[in-house]
Amino acid sequence: MDAPRLEIDLDKIGRNASLLRALFGPSGICITAVTKAVLGDPRVARVLVDSGIRAIGDSRIQNIRRMKAAGIQAEFTLIRSRMPSINQLVRKCRTRPKKKVSTPGLKSGTGGKRRLAAPQRRGVCTRVYTATPKKPNSALRKVARVRLTNGMEVTAYIPGEGHNLQEHSVVLVRGGRVKDLPGVRYKVVRGTLDAAGVSDRKKARSQYGVKAR
Repeated sequence: MDAPRLEIDLDKIGRNASLLRALFGPSGICITAVTKAVLGDPRVARVLVDSGIRAIGDSRIQNIRRMKAAGIQAEFTLIRSRMPSINQLVRKCRTRPKKKVSTPGLKSGTGGKRRLAAPQRRGVCTRVYTATPKKPNSALRKVARVRLTNGMEVTAYIPGEGHNLQEHSVVLVRGGRVKDLPGVRYKVVRGTLDAAGVSDRKKARSQYGVKAR
């Protein structure tokens, strides 16, 4: 059994190129033949040029050099950005993309762990108010502006029913976005510091709120 192979008919390629040129040439459309699939074979490129194709595109610079060395007279186009050479990588290496933290307010900003975020951070409430969520939700959301110990001021959502927070209350903030409040990526931890627990709560601990003692 023969191995799988690709048979290239140069006559058919030439006829197809001539037909396309006859169809689109009168409209002023320039046809660019792509020789990537045949690795820039000069025989295929020569048939295309003889059929009236004046522009050839390829994704590898080696294939373009190969066709130029074979004497193909055409306008060559590199159809992708050129890969850097080894010397270019050594001279100017690629920079690692910076890792973004979804809760930058929890970062310390100093020391070897300045790029890592802490699980919680203490802060002081500067304003406690309600915000309108995105549609279709309509119930007001309880939020607070909190100045953290690292100097950043963030907007934190107050979970649970009811709260006792006011201006100058000391709270503990953790990460956690609210889907219907754009820009709110923090939540107040209930039952810690000045934030009281949720009254009539059955469970002692949960992400929703803690049981009032």
